[in-house]
Amino acid sequence: MPERFLQSSVWPPDRDGYTELLFDKIAQNIERDKVINAFLEKPVAINRKNINERFDALYLGGQLNRYQSRIHLFDRSGHSLFNKDSVSYNALMTEVNDSAIMVSSTLFYKTVLPDGHYYIAYLPLHNDSTNKISGYAFINLTPKKAANETVYPELLQPASLKTSSSEKEYAYAIYVNNKLVSQTNDYEFPVYLQLDSTLRQYSIHERQNYSELWYRYNNRKTVVVVHRHNLVFETITIFSYMFGIEILLAVIILLYQLYISYFINPHFTGRFVTLTLRRRIHLAMLSVVLVSFLIIGFVTIVFFVKEYQASNRNKLEDAMQVVQQSVQQYLKQENAFAREARFDVVSRSQRFKNFVTNLASSEKIDINIFNEYGTLDVTSQDDIYDRGLLSRIIRPDAYYELITLGKSIHIQDEKIGNLAYLSCYVPLRDDMGATLGYINVPFFSSEKDLNFQISNIVVTLINLYAFIFLISSLFTVIITRWLTRTLNIIIRQFGRVNLQRNERIEWPYNDEIGMLVKEYNKMVRTVEENAIRLAQNERETAWREMARQVAHEIKNPLTPMKLNIQYLQQAMRNNHPNIEDLTNRVTASIIEQIDNLSYIASEFSNFAKMPEARPEELELNSLLAKNTELYLNEQKIKVCLATEPESLWVFADRSQLVRVFTNLLENAIQAIPEGVSGIINVQLKKEDNNALITIADNGTGMTDDVVKKIFQPYFTTKSSGTGLGLAMTHKIIEFWKGQIWFETEYGVGTTFFIRLPLINNTNIL
Repeated sequence: MPERFLQSSVWPPDRDGYTELLFDKIAQNIERDKVINAFLEKPVAINRKNINERFDALYLGGQLNRYQSRIHLFDRSGHSLFNKDSVSYNALMTEVNDSAIMVSSTLFYKTVLPDGHYYIAYLPLHNDSTNKISGYAFINLTPKKAANETVYPELLQPASLKTSSSEKEYAYAIYVNNKLVSQTNDYEFPVYLQLDSTLRQYSIHERQNYSELWYRYNNRKTVVVVHRHNLVFETITIFSYMFGIEILLAVIILLYQLYISYFINPHFTGRFVTLTLRRRIHLAMLSVVLVSFLIIGFVTIVFFVKEYQASNRNKLEDAMQVVQQSVQQYLKQENAFAREARFDVVSRSQRFKNFVTNLASSEKIDINIFNEYGTLDVTSQDDIYDRGLLSRIIRPDAYYELITLGKSIHIQDEKIGNLAYLSCYVPLRDDMGATLGYINVPFFSSEKDLNFQISNIVVTLINLYAFIFLISSLFTVIITRWLTRTLNIIIRQFGRVNLQRNERIEWPYNDEIGMLVKEYNKMVRTVEENAIRLAQNERETAWREMARQVAHEIKNPLTPMKLNIQYLQQAMRNNHPNIEDLTNRVTASIIEQIDNLSYIASEFSNFAKMPEARPEELELNSLLAKNTELYLNEQKIKVCLATEPESLWVFADRSQLVRVFTNLLENAIQAIPEGVSGIINVQLKKEDNNALITIADNGTGMTDDVVKKIFQPYFTTKSSGTGLGLAMTHKIIEFWKGQIWFETEYGVGTTFFIRLPLINNTNIL
């Protein structure tokens, strides 16, 4: 909306800065024109047409082709000299005096007139010999209806005349006394404007899909600026800009994080982004959309540029065909092909120049006529050659194509400064086919128009693909969730896999996921079968190991028992004198070995199956004190006990805990080597809601090999024993929801830790 307010105040551009600057030189040339002054001294009706043609050919071409001109000539007394209308000298002087702005001493700018004129020139013409006024010339310049469509070299236009690409989005109309006098584009403006007397300077009127801005320039003149608006497209455009800004910010943040991670923190070795399967699918699909946008955009722009260039070439060929036929026909009518001298006269005549100028104006192109030697004879754009922007000699490459290669038509790319354009050349031949000259039509296709069309395509593609990108993102999220849902089910099932019964996954489709599900179910079935075989093998191995260990432990006491009995038998055969004493000793030894066998059997039985527990509430302080009292009388070992002042209660079996403490104390005593004053520190303390028991010794410690096997059944470092004590201790503590671990250092000692959950003291009391 603000842009339309600005456009309404500056458009249409009534003032033509380039024309105003150019007209001073034109006025000087007209005032010194001897032919015009001679006509004013001796006016003849038959010569008036030639004077008008002279004005059009010499002074009102080029830039002034944009204007419809009317010429009024008067003698020094103010009498009309064969003018086409009856406008008097005084009436024209009134128009000059009523003009709002005096551009120069000869050119005046008119603001509001019913007929829509913009400029009027007043030229007093002087006789060179007498320096007296010989007459007056008035020139009315009115912009042609299609003047803005005439292609004119952009390099000749000042900055004030160069329109922005955004102006193509608008249509303009000028109303004088509420009547339409001029308009641009093909918008259907009403011929008469219904204005309210209370209308403000600016007002907005909605008409279907168009928005009209009415600007009251003054009481008589009104400017209407129209812009088509599409609510859906504009909404998508706004969203596209916002979406693009968010993408840009996301990229900037990502680059900043990458910079921080890899440059500020060079020791960073982790992954910056973890690309899960869902993210990879998401990125892959969005990348396809983005790459397709880039490819389609590039191909579309390249195709459009090529089509635009091909269209320009076709237009140029069509225009050249019209020009060639028109020039050929004119020269035939003037009998210019009769002989070479006649052609030179006709082609250099003012009448032929007028014909070429009018033909260029009607076709909205520029025309150059070169002679057979490549020298410029006639042009519709004298300004370009007068300013030295182009040489008056035909381009050598075009001349080579036409003369040496004999082409009937040649189109090539040319440049003036930074302005690129197409240029078409054809030879001008007589009836016998001899080349008499060359016709050149340069086609100044507007780079602004091409860039504007390309920008429109790019903006449209960006808007379209931004919307597609959003829709694709939503669909991608839905699709990836649907695809990874089954994978998540499989992942959860993998987390629940055990060595017993596992739940199977059902998938109705025979696709890749179905193959994965099938392999999962097959793996689960294999795991269960292997678990059954493994359990059976473990049981068989355990029984074999237990049988071997039992056999070994039983075999040890049986050997001395056999020897004792054999010794007793031999003594009885030999009538040993002390047979009674010997019998008592042998039987005592056998009873001792039998007790040892009974102990071994009990140990294996207890490990294989824990005795039935009798849980009760136990005070660890007193229980631990009673166990340590048994070792206070040891001479070589010093046992120290430290407990909490408050009572710590646990829920467990008394006999089992006694066995645990006894086993650990016995192991601690046995770990102290000979010749060392042993110290065993027993400590009981509260740790959160747990009781922590510590039994530390200064014995030999354990090596790494022993540490790995210390809680395994049947493992022992002593020459006697079953190796079941610590295994049973570990089993008892875990049964009562506790923990047991140790710390050891070879040559320094070992510390065992037991953590048992406490029960609430208030419940006890």
